[in-house]
Amino acid sequence: MIVSSAVYWFRERGRIENAFIPFAFSFLSLCFMLFFPSTALILKADFLLKREEREEVVKMLANKQIDYSLTKTSHVDIPEEYANLSAGFPNVVVEQVDGEMCVLFYTYRGLTDNSSGFVYVPNEKVMTQFKLREYGNSIFYDPIEITKITDHWYFVANT
Repeated sequence: MIVSSAVYWFRERGRIENAFIPFAFSFLSLCFMLFFPSTALILKADFLLKREEREEVVKMLANKQIDYSLTKTSHVDIPEEYANLSAGFPNVVVEQVDGEMCVLFYTYRGLTDNSSGFVYVPNEKVMTQFKLREYGNSIFYDPIEITKITDHWYFVANT
């Protein structure tokens, strides 16, 4: 698009008064895509808009208002009104790590692997044991990204 608008500008610059406008628009669009990554903005907005509801679900899980049997890692169905908090299915992953309940809300679910999501951890020390690109048998299996968002909340991407 930028190439064709540049060609148009050079061909029509003497005949059409504002022939540069398509090129300028294409160039600004390209710059916007490069310098303002939309995925990061969408994830930040998702976290900010749904944080309170996610914390309500965490409290419900901690108070056993949502019934589940916890093995090491469990997929727990959440109430239908909270279905939009976790991508794919209306459930979250709950896991005991060092005696602490960690909760993963998916933002992306791959078919067999490749997932990402927001993780709630009640104790920040839990996250120190997970290293990038180190396989573990948990919700943090083979993490390629661990980013702290706020206290108790992390964004984790797995492969």
